Amino acid sequence: MMPPITFVLPLYTTFSGFGLLNNPLTLVAVYCTMLIPFASWLMKANIDVLPVEVEQAAAIDGAGTFTTLTQVVLPMARPALLATGMLCFLIAWDEFFYALIS
Repeated sequence: MMPPITFVLPLYTTFSGFGLLNNPLTLVAVYCTMLIPFASWLMKANIDVLPVEVEQAAAIDGAGTFTTLTQVVLPMARPALLATGMLCFLIAWDEFFYALIS
């Protein structure tokens, strides 16, 4: 958990060495690298509080793992998915400094 400003110099030297400055894919890589751990942590915390009994009931009814995930867990986790998506978007939107140096 370090502030994003600490990564500016290493990112700039790395991307300039590879010739990837002024490239939109560079920003995509930086933002994904920065936001995927945050999103994973937030989604794990939200999925852990979902009731296990509902998944067990789906298994008793004969639903497989994929069906349980898509038909039971994801609809219950939809508010968490939307909140995580909105937070990640806002974090990336507010982080102008990486776009300025890339």
